Parts: sequence; structure tokens; C-alpha cells
Amino acid sequence: MKDVLVPIDQTGRIALPEDVRQELAIKPGDTFKISIEGVVVTLTPEKNGPESVPNGTGQKNIQEVIEASRWILQLEDDWDENGSGKYAEATWERARNFLAALAESSARQFGKDLPAPKILPGPDGSIDLHWKLPRFELLLNVSPDAGKPVSFYGDDYGASFMKGNVTTPEATRRLVVWLAT
Repeated sequence: MKDVLVPIDQTGRIALPEDVRQELAIKPGDTFKISIEGVVVTLTPEKNGPESVPNGTGQKNIQEVIEASRWILQLEDDWDENGSGKYAEATWERARNFLAALAESSARQFGKDLPAPKILPGPDGSIDLHWKLPRFELLLNVSPDAGKPVSFYGDDYGASFMKGNVTTPEATRRLVVWLAT
């Protein structure tokens, strides 16, 4: 383990240098437990951070994940040191509304709660909804362009996969079936 001097910005956030983020494979949205013993600070990846959670946790958990994702709106231009821009609230709202509609549809059609996804900054100002569970992975991408449909890619680790754009109620229903069954 190496020692690293880490600056803290005006908001009290730790600003890890790029080489440290790469070495630790830290991505935006990752959470850590901070342990302080004397003058030694240890960061431990949290297993129960904003990861997908098991089925049956309820609409309340979906709402909590949605609200917790507001941190994306605080990212400044070049937040990733690769020239990425700020995220528009309108894009975040479309992602929030789409996820809430999926959760409502699952409850109505199947009487089941959806697992909660990670909500993360995507490429080019888009927002990703990402489920990674033991039996499947599903990634939805909400474009900053309101005229573009939500795109998706799902994989159940070998037996089948699906990808496309959500342009019809049937496509939305397929996503709900994938998540709820």
C-alpha cells in the first residue's frame, strides 16, 4: 500500500488523484467506508453502496436510489478529466421518470417490486440505469436528447441477451419482464 496526499475540496469531498482512481478502479458512484485510526485513513469499497439490491425491497427503495442519484447533477465540466460536460437536470428527470414508470409497471403487471439499479453518469451527458444481479445484467441509457429513445442491453450471462431502443409499450414491457421475473 502506498501513501497518498489527498486534497479535500471546498465542499468537503475527497479529490483522489487520477492515478489513484485508476489503480483502485474507482468509478463515479462507488462508495467507500472510511476508517480513521490515529493518522491513518483507510478506504474500503462498500458492498452495500448504490449497488443493485435484491427483489422485494419495494418502491421506497427505488425512490431512495433516485433521490440519492442527484449527486450526478453536481458534477462540474470535465469532472472525469476527459472533457465530459455537466449533466442536465432534464436528462436526470427523464431517467427518474423512466425508472419510476418501470417500477410502477412491474407492480401493476406482476405484483413485484423491481430491484433498484445503480444510477450513474453515462457518456456524452447521458444517464445510465444499471442492474448487475446474480442472474442477469441490464443497462439502460437515457440520452440528453429528449427526442432519442432509451437504449438498452441485457445479458443473462450466457443463455440470451437483448438490446435495442425503447420505442413502444411492448419494448417497455419486455424490460419489465426481464427485471421482474
